[in-house]
Amino acid sequence: EGYGMPLELWVRAVHSGLRIVELAIPLVYLDEKRSFGGALDEGSRRMAYYQQVIKRSLVELGRSTDQLACGVMCEESAG
Repeated sequence: EGYGMPLELWVRAVHSGLRIVELAIPLVYLDEKRSFGGALDEGSRRMAYYQQVIKRSLVELGRSTDQLACGVMCEESAG
C-alpha cells in the first residue's frame, strides 16, 4: 500500500501507536522561492491541501476529523 505524502504515513504511524519525534536538521530547501507547483506555491492553499490530506487519512482510519491530526493524535501520544 502506497502513500501520496509523508503526512499520510505520519497519521498512520501514530494511529498504529508509533511515536514521531522531529529532529532539527540543516535547512533542506535553501531557496525561499522554491516552487511546490501551481496553486501550492501559495502558502494558504498549500496548508489547506495538507489539512485535506490529513483529514482524508483520518477518515480512512475511522478517526474524528474535528481537529487536525496533530491536535488529535499528538495529545494521545503525549504522556
